[in-house]
Amino acid sequence: GHEYLQEDILFHLEIAKASHNTALNTLIHLITPEIIGIYDQDSICDREEALSKIKEHEDIFLAIKAGDADLAKEKMDFHFSRLKDYLKGLD
Repeated sequence: GHEYLQEDILFHLEIAKASHNTALNTLIHLITPEIIGIYDQDSICDREEALSKIKEHEDIFLAIKAGDADLAKEKMDFHFSRLKDYLKGLD
């Protein structure tokens, strides 16, 4: 539900903030309202998938904490794979 969405968005906002990359931080803030709008129109994540995404968040966090940029990128790419597929379907 919306609690999951809020936590998901906060996680990504914190990652962007921690990157100290102003372009990434700005981009995340720009697309957040669009993501919320898409979620309101078409729930793209059921409860079971939400639990899976939480595990993906944990994997991303642990890779960052370990200082493994390549693993963090790999985990983030995997995390966004379903969203990328969903967005392709909107074309």
